[in-house]
Amino acid sequence: MCVHLVHPHSQKTTTTPSLALRCFLVLGMTLLQLSAQTNAPGKFRVWHNSEGMKIEARFLKMEGKTVVLSAKGRQYRYPINSLSVDDQIYLNELLAKMVEDAKKNVSPERIAARDSANLETIYEAMKLQDLELSKEVVTAGEKVELDYAFVNTSGQDLVVPLNSNYSRPYHLIGTGQAWIERMGSSDHIPAFSRNIARQGRRYAAGGAIIQAPESIAPGGKVARKKTVDTTGYPAGTYTIYIEYKKLRTDWILETKSAAFRVE
Repeated sequence: MCVHLVHPHSQKTTTTPSLALRCFLVLGMTLLQLSAQTNAPGKFRVWHNSEGMKIEARFLKMEGKTVVLSAKGRQYRYPINSLSVDDQIYLNELLAKMVEDAKKNVSPERIAARDSANLETIYEAMKLQDLELSKEVVTAGEKVELDYAFVNTSGQDLVVPLNSNYSRPYHLIGTGQAWIERMGSSDHIPAFSRNIARQGRRYAAGGAIIQAPESIAPGGKVARKKTVDTTGYPAGTYTIYIEYKKLRTDWILETKSAAFRVE
């Protein structure tokens, strides 16, 4: 969602400079995903760049970080951040209106197909990284924390679909599942009851949906933390596994692990 400020001269609202370009990109990507008519010409108006030059033209379409204007049968391309503040306000409002109009004309089936395609892009781009243990050696009864993150490794902004299959709508990028394994000849961990799910030598240690912002910039991270209470853990070496899985399936996209020792 774009953050708005009051424009000092016109009392209109505009986005903060640091978020303005991302707002345009997210709106433009949303239009494409909704299969909106992004090349429907807008009204003629006078556009200004940041240096005061002007052109009478109408909005034609977006091409990534570039706005395409049409005048007298010709097309003119300008980087978004080269436009005046007033023109950026106008463009932001125009794109937002186009998104809302497009949403009204999209069938539930097309929305589902779009969201599915978006998720496949997200699954491809988001990778498990930055695993870091708070401690590698602990005394039984101490807590071990594992910090990790899902990182957008693609070169593009990702728009995260709104998922309504849970108690309330969330922007989700998948699910995470943690497992604990006692290494060595014995795999028994007395701290876990017999009712806990197991996968071979591993004990299920918690799973959850992975919530994310509605858009993730290139290099953006969704940080997570797993806490393990080692009360009832015999002395020895243990491995924590983190699985990244597709939503509502057992399809494992990636698994990473970290080891610690209880003394």
